[in-house]
Amino acid sequence: MANDLDLTVEDRTRVVFEPPPRRSLVVFDQPLDGIFEALDVGRQAGQVNAIDFGRNDLGYARMVRARHLALFAPADGAMWTLYRALNETLDRGLALAMIGAMLGGLRAKGNNKEAIAAMLDIVESDDIARATSLWEPFEATPVTLALACRRLIATAKFVPQPCELHDALRTARISLISAKRDCETLVDFLRRADATILEFAPREEWIAPYQRATLELMLRLHASMGDAALRALVAREKAELAKLAPPPKRKRIAAASKRSEAKRSAKKDADGVAE
Repeated sequence: MANDLDLTVEDRTRVVFEPPPRRSLVVFDQPLDGIFEALDVGRQAGQVNAIDFGRNDLGYARMVRARHLALFAPADGAMWTLYRALNETLDRGLALAMIGAMLGGLRAKGNNKEAIAAMLDIVESDDIARATSLWEPFEATPVTLALACRRLIATAKFVPQPCELHDALRTARISLISAKRDCETLVDFLRRADATILEFAPREEWIAPYQRATLELMLRLHASMGDAALRALVAREKAELAKLAPPPKRKRIAAASKRSEAKRSAKKDADGVAE
């Protein structure tokens, strides 16, 4: 195996930018798409000390925005990713597939059908849990179940029981809720800091660090959460923004076109070899 020091610049670029290979248990891939990135943003947001400050504390607002504005748009996106992860409906077929993959990965012996049926039954019994208060409802979603199953695969020394799946689901849900709350706190913290700068600092200073997409996002939040004075400033800025040319549309190359080009290139290579 080559030493890292022997890698060329091209090799290092491929290591960084090539997408990771699909995991062995592919049933978990789609539900967890984008979740680890959102959780990482939530972890970073949770490290920000979002203490309260006065509305006219311009110096502190400047410091807050300068330090953390780069995390504003990612935190807003992660917040909505985590919201969806906590509220999606879990399909029975997908639940069966994930529980089966988890038990298979742990090499469960005996009648796997009975173990899968017991776990599926308890996952789908939130109505009984709420009516009787005998146990805490699962509120399982594709993401929480995928995380719970992966947790059990990584940590269980013996074939897990339904109650252990319950605990793993609860842990997964708490992790998502905590990350979402940290993202919400950071987004509002930066919005309040930006509102202070917009209201009390020169306009040139307020608008200087923004690119258009982030600016539009911030203005939408101000418009929905600010008072009358702030909304008037937002209306002014939206009018100024409307005078600018719309951002250029990103060029999109269809995957089929890429495949066709690859096929043509491969055919040319093959013809060249044949000759």
